[in-house]
Amino acid sequence: MSIIALARLSRPLRTSHTRSFSGIAITQDLKSAHNRETTRVHHFYETQLSKLRQELKSLQRAKIKWERQDLQERRDERERRKQLERKREQKRQERVLERSGVEAQLMVWVPTIWNV
Repeated sequence: MSIIALARLSRPLRTSHTRSFSGIAITQDLKSAHNRETTRVHHFYETQLSKLRQELKSLQRAKIKWERQDLQERRDERERRKQLERKREQKRQERVLERSGVEAQLMVWVPTIWNV
């Protein structure tokens, strides 16, 4: 039963002063009960709100950590690709140098072969 319904039931009849005074006491009891209930509910919601704030902070920290890891992984991947490209380019350069060395040797040897 709600507090309002209880208050309606506890209204004093105006037939006597004693009932009127007892109604005042009941009304004050209802008010104090209402205040206690309001305080309890307020504390409950404050506690829940505090828990949610802590959970939110935890989730925000986890999100920041995840974003940092993601950025680091991207950087590492870019660096790996750059190193692979450098190795490929170095191998190309070595092949070009080998070819030019072989061609230079052939150029030296070819005329001597024809001269013989």
